[in-house]
Amino acid sequence: GGYGAPAPGGYGAPAPGGYGGGVAPRDDYKRPFHKGGQHVLGRDRCPFYHKMGACRHGDRCTKVHDKPTSSRTIVLPMMFPNPKIVPIEIIRNGRKVQVEYDRKLLKKHIEEFYEDVFCTVMEFGRIVEMRVVDNLCEHMLGNVYIKFENEVAAQNAVDGLNGKMYNGILLLPELCPVSDFADAICKEVDDVTCKRGIQCNYWHPTPYPKSDS
Repeated sequence: GGYGAPAPGGYGAPAPGGYGGGVAPRDDYKRPFHKGGQHVLGRDRCPFYHKMGACRHGDRCTKVHDKPTSSRTIVLPMMFPNPKIVPIEIIRNGRKVQVEYDRKLLKKHIEEFYEDVFCTVMEFGRIVEMRVVDNLCEHMLGNVYIKFENEVAAQNAVDGLNGKMYNGILLLPELCPVSDFADAICKEVDDVTCKRGIQCNYWHPTPYPKSDS
């Protein structure tokens, strides 16, 4: 059954403009641009898709998702089996309560996943950066973002991984418009002040494994 339904609470109330998650990222999104090689006039480019590589509205978005024909970055949707999608419940004083996962086990799970994916993908070219998001919102659930040294390596990864199975998950990689990973990450995630938590529309990446060397 895949990952199941989004966590209770959904996406929260949308902000003005219908996106939710606060003010849209700043950029010049009102100029004409190309979509799939076709010139698009009179429609704004979706700032969330362009900046985070994902939009909660998907194909229903009123703004245009300008999918790149070349990019150094790819996204592997729903590749990361996030254990947080299934909450742990225990009985305490006759009532069901949810408890957090053991942090050491989560850390081990994430580190093993990073290493395995890195070894799987590195054959296509040098990896510059890789991020696994912890968000549980439907449009970013389990997403893995990988930036290669050049566009050729990224395209080779998309072609080579498309349709392959990874631990029972069908891989459907795509070229991704995200160029600046730091810009896609929620600015409030480090100091734990983000009110939307893992339902945020900006990346909440899993902890990046540190080298022992």
